[in-house]
Amino acid sequence: MTKVLFIVHDEQIKNVIINCYSSLKGVEFSITDDFEQAEAFINSNDVSILFCQYTSKFDGFNFIKRIQLTKPNIYRILISDDSTKSKILSVINHVHKVLRLPFKCDELLNSTKYYIQLASADISPEIINKINGMGTVPVLPDIYLRLERELLKSEVSISRVADIIGLDSYITGQIMRVVFSSFYNISSNTLSVLHAINFLGLDIVKSLVLYFKVFTIKNVKPHTAEHLKKLRAHSIKVAKLSKAIMNFESQNRELHDAAFTAGLLHDIGKVVLIHFNDKHLVANDFDDSANFNLIQNEEDYFGVNHIKVGTYLLNLWNFPQELVIAVAKHHDKNILNKKSFDISQAVYIANSLVNNINDNVKYIVEEFGEEKFNYWKELVPNGEVTHQSN
Repeated sequence: MTKVLFIVHDEQIKNVIINCYSSLKGVEFSITDDFEQAEAFINSNDVSILFCQYTSKFDGFNFIKRIQLTKPNIYRILISDDSTKSKILSVINHVHKVLRLPFKCDELLNSTKYYIQLASADISPEIINKINGMGTVPVLPDIYLRLERELLKSEVSISRVADIIGLDSYITGQIMRVVFSSFYNISSNTLSVLHAINFLGLDIVKSLVLYFKVFTIKNVKPHTAEHLKKLRAHSIKVAKLSKAIMNFESQNRELHDAAFTAGLLHDIGKVVLIHFNDKHLVANDFDDSANFNLIQNEEDYFGVNHIKVGTYLLNLWNFPQELVIAVAKHHDKNILNKKSFDISQAVYIANSLVNNINDNVKYIVEEFGEEKFNYWKELVPNGEVTHQSN
């Protein structure tokens, strides 16, 4: 039986919750408007999902921040309205979702079902606790200097801002995460950074840049810093090639941008694993050994691989399934068998070509033919490839 706790002070919202949950099977829910009672209930019960109201007079946000530290396994959803809009950017890193008022019954139930399903992911409870307890994933600091220079110009180019953000998979993830918070009610079809920036506006983007600047990996060992540098360079190459391949296969510009975003985020799970490892790299995924198996290496050392972690993280951030699938399948050759060409295939092919993974190349040629493969290969950025086993 899944236990769900609501902390709300508005009687109308309480009535909506009672009416919605009366027909939901397999869920036991409780409602309170007292934070002390709520904390006592959480400490004595195995609560899976927490909904907490946040207004200028009812500070559910600070309560959620405390729970994040003590009970990171709990999925945290903030219920809010326009009165707290100016504070949403500081809130977003401590909650898994912001449910905007007024909401419909279906939104409430779908959110509950979503996190119940997410809790059953093929990841150990220990790893889930670590991911759920993270304020954010770490980011590389040099991008901020470039962004700030652009944002300080008298005439700022949104396209240029998107290009700069698009060079860093971690800040891209954070920007997109804010957009896909249900607080903004943005369409799940919006898959590109440029669209996200256009939607949020430059003032919001400026705030995000300053806010996320705090979350950097500091005091790392030299080999870890070098690894992160290589990881970022690899992600950019895969993103560029994914977009180029999608551009060749489709005239849909939105899919071109989506392929770039998916390629940029495909290895975001590796950053999380580094973060878990106290920022000191051990599972070196740029090993040149022919016998090196990255996935198995990660499973042996961390108890989970970067694919599972990245997929879980993007699901946790409510990313569109097209992007999640592309990240989840970027090592799965079966994705090539889909009837219509999509961004997941583009990312798989791009990652295979950039890494020059021989087995994957064989599958691609068998599925699409040598002529098309050779054309895609010519699109590899600067003709550069790295050598990496699957």
